[in-house]
Amino acid sequence: MDEQSVVKMFDTCTPSVVFITSYRNAQDQLTLRQENYPSSAGSGFVWDKEGHVVTNLHVVDGADSVQVTFMGTVSIDAKVVGIDPDTDLAVLKLLPSAPEFRSSPPTASHNAAPASSTSKKAPSKPYDHSSFLKPIQFGDSKNLHVGQSVYAIGNPFGLDHTLTRGIISGLTRDMQSPGTGRFITDIIQTDAAINPGNSGGPLLDSEGKIIGVNTALLSPSGAFAGVGFALPIDMVRSVVNQLLVEGRVQRAVLGAILAPDRTARMLGIDKGLLILQVVPGSPAAGAGLRPTFRDNFGRPVLGDIIVGANGKKILQSSDYYRVVNKLGVGETVELEIIRQTEREKVAVMLASNKQIERKIQEARQTILDGDKIEFNFDE
Repeated sequence: MDEQSVVKMFDTCTPSVVFITSYRNAQDQLTLRQENYPSSAGSGFVWDKEGHVVTNLHVVDGADSVQVTFMGTVSIDAKVVGIDPDTDLAVLKLLPSAPEFRSSPPTASHNAAPASSTSKKAPSKPYDHSSFLKPIQFGDSKNLHVGQSVYAIGNPFGLDHTLTRGIISGLTRDMQSPGTGRFITDIIQTDAAINPGNSGGPLLDSEGKIIGVNTALLSPSGAFAGVGFALPIDMVRSVVNQLLVEGRVQRAVLGAILAPDRTARMLGIDKGLLILQVVPGSPAAGAGLRPTFRDNFGRPVLGDIIVGANGKKILQSSDYYRVVNKLGVGETVELEIIRQTEREKVAVMLASNKQIERKIQEARQTILDGDKIEFNFDE
C-alpha cells in the first residue's frame, strides 16, 4: 500500500473514529462542590446513523457521564445503552442534546478542570446528529492472514486521531475478560502500536474496513512493547447486534464454576479443569456434574475434572472456551470427565439463564478478586 493510499484511507476513516471521555462526580476540595471530572479516556467508532458508538467497556465502566468527541473539536453527551462484560464491549448512544465546540480534545488527567468549564455549548434544543455521523465500514475477520497489513486509529495518551501501522502478528490468541475472567477466543495479535487511549478504537485493513477492536496490550511497563490485541469484528458484530436488539447477549452456559488453571495446578491437577461449584438449576446440575466440597473432617474432596469436550482435549481453560464459545443455547456438549479415578462421558445441553449467568459472574469475580475459595457450595 503506497503512501498516498494510506493518506487517503486515513482521511476517509477519521470521521468515523471518536475520542471518548468518561466523567465521575467528585467533590472539589476547595469549593466543596460536586464537580464532573474526567476519570478515563479511550477511543471508539461510529456504528450506525442512529448515533450508536462502540468502545471497550473498561473505557466507560463506572462513569457518571460520558462525552464523545468528533474530529477533536465537537463533543456530544452520550449514555451507555448496552454492555457485555464477557467481551469487554460497550455500546453508547448519543443524546439529542446540542454539541459542545472545543478548541482541543478533553483529557483524562486527574488535574483537569471540571467538564462545565472546558467548552462552550450551543443553544439547548433537540439535536439530530445523523447529518454528520459517518458509520465505519465493516470488513470481516474470518479470512485474515498472519503478515497482513493493518492500521490502528485512536487517541493514545489523549493525542486524538493517531494513525499507526503494522501487521497481523498472530491469530487465534486467547485472553481473559478483565470483567468476568471468561476467556475470549480468536483474538487478533498485531504489532501496530496500541497504547493507553487506543482501547475501543478500530483495527483496519488496507481498504479502511474494520477487522477488529483494539482492546489490550502486553507490556511489562504499560506502554506499547510490540504486542497488541484486538477483538475480531465478526464476534463484535454479533455481540453489538444482540445488545441493540435484546439489550443483552445470550450466551450458552454450562452452569459450573471452574477453578483457575493456577489453582488446579496447586491442587495437583496437571491437566484439565476442576469444577469448583455447580449452580443449582443449571445444565451442569441437571447432568449430575459434581462440585468440589469439604468432607466432615474439613478435607477438600475434588469435584469432576473436565479433560475433554466434543472430542477435543481440554488441558486448560482456554481449550474449554474455544469449544463452548462456538456453541449456542440448546446445543449439546459432550464432556469427558475424571470422577475420582474413573473416566466418564456426560452430555450436557447448554442453556442461557440470566440468573445463572449472574451467579457465575459473581463467583468468577470472587476468584478474580483473590478471595478465599470455599469448597462447600451446598444451598
